Amino acid sequence: PIPCVPWQSQTSGLLMGIIALIVFGTCAFVFEAGIPTIVLSCNELTAQTVCDTAGSTAYVDLASFTSVVDCRSSCIDRDEVGCCSFDQFSGNCLLYKTSNITTSATDAGYAALCTNKEVDLRSDGEESPFPEIFNTLWCTCVTMMMVGYGEIYPISEGGRTVSACAGLLGLMCMAMSVIVVGFHFTISLVAARYERLPTLA
Repeated sequence: PIPCVPWQSQTSGLLMGIIALIVFGTCAFVFEAGIPTIVLSCNELTAQTVCDTAGSTAYVDLASFTSVVDCRSSCIDRDEVGCCSFDQFSGNCLLYKTSNITTSATDAGYAALCTNKEVDLRSDGEESPFPEIFNTLWCTCVTMMMVGYGEIYPISEGGRTVSACAGLLGLMCMAMSVIVVGFHFTISLVAARYERLPTLA
């Protein structure tokens, strides 16, 4: 009979790889989750919309702009919650103290809501790309498989250490798998050649 790779060793290797993935992913999440911080976020200004000023006429005249993008940036810089409104004909950019938007009959009106939201900021001041454990599991899996897409990566010392260990362990596991499969393949070739040898009487 030709020997093959025992299924127990394949299953145990897969199980150990999954456990290592979960452990490294959890550690990376702890280091890279970031600090919850309240920041102002303004949606993209959409056409044919205006701020609903019913019951609230207070507004801040930010300036006159030539583009929707400049008006939105000015609303974000103002760092106040409200409704950012831009009139394309006049160039007026206003920040109303309201949280409602209605549709407009003209194409010149643009509006968007600016609200506070909680985001996780890392030490570099950027939003963490690891808001959930699944993101860190994806990054750890890509690191262990030596793919390294680079779209998300750790920046803290702990996160980088975990990623380095995950990469080394992944490399060792893949090398070990290749060695085991190659060894059993060699054994099967030797066994097949041995069976073809003539028997001595």
